Amino acid sequence: MRSVRIGMDTTQVRVIMGRAAEVSTFQQEQIYHYTHQPGSSASYQIKFGATYKVIEMNNLD
Repeated sequence: MRSVRIGMDTTQVRVIMGRAAEVSTFQQEQIYHYTHQPGSSASYQIKFGATYKVIEMNNLD
């Protein structure tokens, strides 16, 4: 998932990944959905905690 790492904030992720295709909110977490990034046909899900730091990343092939 390129250079995204646990602990990065939303701004850092947007610089690396670009704009999310969809953003969902569940309780105090935000879930960013990315689909078909350049050079890849994969879909990704990046979860941010209440402090807007990455807490989980998933490849949704």
